[in-house]
Amino acid sequence: MRAGLHTRASGFQGFLTLRGKKLLPGMGPAYFTKILFFASPVQDAYILDQWTARSMHLLSGQGKYPAVRKDYTSAAKALRLKAPGVLRVIVDDKVTSADYVDYCNQVDGLAVRLGWHAHQVEERLLSSGGRVPHPWRAQVMAGWTGPGWSFYP
Repeated sequence: MRAGLHTRASGFQGFLTLRGKKLLPGMGPAYFTKILFFASPVQDAYILDQWTARSMHLLSGQGKYPAVRKDYTSAAKALRLKAPGVLRVIVDDKVTSADYVDYCNQVDGLAVRLGWHAHQVEERLLSSGGRVPHPWRAQVMAGWTGPGWSFYP
């Protein structure tokens, strides 16, 4: 990536190939896309993690793409406490390189519509959290209802 020999598609496909061979234990798509973003000389490979995926779900009005799955430990806690802010999700291994490129194209499209650089859009989708989350992150935590997620039985 750093040498400019890969596109965001081929970089993500390389990750999937290594992951499929069990050569990247403990490294999922969310972490790898951070490597793609920071290693790419043109910075057109954007971070796809739980926050950017959930942001895209909210902005698009759907909860299926990009594919995520609940972290069941945090889901049980969130349901027990009726506190959506403690729910964590994981970018699913079902995300293909075509899915990842489509996500990056969506970020690029938002950038054009907003008149911002795409990495600024990605930063805002990611937002910031911690004990006092940024208002957008708080909105994502409160408003995201992904596949199979509800506070009501």
